[in-house]
Amino acid sequence: MTKTRRTESETVRREQILNAARKVLDTKGYDATTVSDIVKEAGVAQGTFYLYFESKKDAVMELGRQVMGEMTRRLTAAQRSDATFEEQLRLVLRTGFQVADQNADLCRLMHVGEESAGRKIKQAVGVAENPFMLSMVAMFRSAIERGETFMCDPEVAVRLLHRMVGGALQEAHLYGDKEDTKCIAETMEELVVRAFVKR
Repeated sequence: MTKTRRTESETVRREQILNAARKVLDTKGYDATTVSDIVKEAGVAQGTFYLYFESKKDAVMELGRQVMGEMTRRLTAAQRSDATFEEQLRLVLRTGFQVADQNADLCRLMHVGEESAGRKIKQAVGVAENPFMLSMVAMFRSAIERGETFMCDPEVAVRLLHRMVGGALQEAHLYGDKEDTKCIAETMEELVVRAFVKR
């Protein structure tokens, strides 16, 4: 029983640190944020931070993984086995923009400065180790086999799609307002469908 309590406490403390990191990062940006800022906001000792994370970069990467995990959960729940490739693509894009809108602070963080937070978070969402990206590769493979898209390397297609959507999210969350974001999401969806779905 004590072990369960301790585990719950550790989970709560870890989330407390991540929530504090998110708040400070949104206010100060990646480069200006220090571990000291994060622990001050979280109300924990600096040593406590290092029990859960090796560095600020490690905490930021975990925030990125959580967002990707949320997107994967939503897509898994919404997928249908009889869906066409076009329907699957549209679902991925709509879900991606919804999750991004609900996590606009992290989207801004990911896209401000390729050499700071964006690059570090993107390391956490590469194709090789990311379940969402791997499922996208499988989706493209199936579409190729069914003749719903053109012959291509599925991993390259997913990496390019990831970059295209990343650019659209950057445009939406760094430079756009609510109306721009809606228009960008709709335009991106049509561009992707026209680019990848065979007619």
